[in-house]
Amino acid sequence: MVSLRPMQTQEYLRFEEYAIRLYADESAAAGRVSREESLKWAEEETRKILAKGIETSNHLFYVVEDDSAGSVGYIWCGQDPDRETRVFLFTILIFEEHQNRGIGYQAMQLYRKMGYRETDLVMSKELQE
Repeated sequence: MVSLRPMQTQEYLRFEEYAIRLYADESAAAGRVSREESLKWAEEETRKILAKGIETSNHLFYVVEDDSAGSVGYIWCGQDPDRETRVFLFTILIFEEHQNRGIGYQAMQLYRKMGYRETDLVMSKELQE
């Protein structure tokens, strides 16, 4: 069974590393920034949003736990920087060794029960020159 618990301060630094790398990879893949610039850009953007780390107001950080495996990932949700009345699920990260077991899906069901819904879907296609 999957459950969420509040992230502890010592876990936050590991989470932040994962979140920055994930954001860099996704941003480079989406063409927002070049591969070479993506890590620095993602670090700056993440630290701008999370200026006070785990203590940043209006942001919540959770550890995803599985009864049989312990900590298997992280979730970060918080206030939309552009719209105070909306909350985003910024990151759901399941560690690679625990992926493809339905853990992420189960974690998302907890959020759906709380009223979260999918709002954005980004699709792109590489054009041949």
